[in-house]
Amino acid sequence: MKERIIVVNSEPDFVPNDNSDILANYIILCENEGDDQSKEIYNSKVCGITIAKWVAMACESKPIFLNVSSEENILDLLRPYANEKEYIVVLYANTPLITKTHLKDLLGYVSRKRFNACKLKRGYIIKSEYVLDADALYSNFAYDLSTNDFFEVKTISDVEMVRLSLEKRMFSYHLKNGVSFDNQNSTIIDATIKIGSDSIIGSGATIINNSTIGNNVTIGTNVIIDNSIIGDNCEIKSGAIVKNSIIKENSQIFESACIVHSVIGENTKVGIKSNIIDTAIESGAILGNFVNVDTASILNGAEIGKFSNIAGIGVTVVIEENAKLEAFSNVVKTDNEN
Repeated sequence: MKERIIVVNSEPDFVPNDNSDILANYIILCENEGDDQSKEIYNSKVCGITIAKWVAMACESKPIFLNVSSEENILDLLRPYANEKEYIVVLYANTPLITKTHLKDLLGYVSRKRFNACKLKRGYIIKSEYVLDADALYSNFAYDLSTNDFFEVKTISDVEMVRLSLEKRMFSYHLKNGVSFDNQNSTIIDATIKIGSDSIIGSGATIINNSTIGNNVTIGTNVIIDNSIIGDNCEIKSGAIVKNSIIKENSQIFESACIVHSVIGENTKVGIKSNIIDTAIESGAILGNFVNVDTASILNGAEIGKFSNIAGIGVTVVIEENAKLEAFSNVVKTDNEN
């Protein structure tokens, strides 16, 4: 019997939509025919996450990854996962363009039509009770999208092609949320990044590794934000680096400053080309230009003059609340001092 083609259109949505009243288990199949290139494809990263993880992002719940060969009976493979959830959604690990919205629409369609099984271009939606009872998988319904959602990534050149689509999808999402980009083509952001509304991202900026940018934040040109949190109303000026750190609300990090493994409190200013490492700075502090701080605790309202050096060697240096250090100050403390 010839398969009937079902075409369902839906606007792609980069953001996970967790509202669903149809319960399903999600299975992602990794074809293991001994082909090292297939493994390389699954593990290739696009916008900070692997091809396989992009497929997982389309699932309403955490998926189960299974290795599969062409000789295996897919029903035998799926039976251990046919439980109280009504459906099993089967995807392949090399179809990263599939979206949560399209899958949700399709699952709803299959449920309304009461299909036992529906074949996707790459995958299936199958009723759990059918998986338990059937001897072989058969469906006279095939589902196809009029988009490239089920595009199969087979080569490294395919990875580059989907990268363009996924980056466009990400930027479109952020733009809808009120984020502005000076130059999308020169900006690098990971898929896991969160950016608040009314924020501005300068050209050449790199924001990676689960970083979060608050509302009304200005990120200057060539700034690097790596695994960090930037609070609301902050300004990170051009060339600055923030890594494994937290910058709290209303703070300013000036040009080419470097913040690593540190917490910067509210309403704090860190001057041009200053380096802050393993340090906690409380609110309202002011650090001048070319200040170096390593392993210190700077309390509320303290002011550190330009070209100053503060370093703790095996111990944390404490700069007291509202203290004022003149320019070129040198405060060094070691763990063998009384």
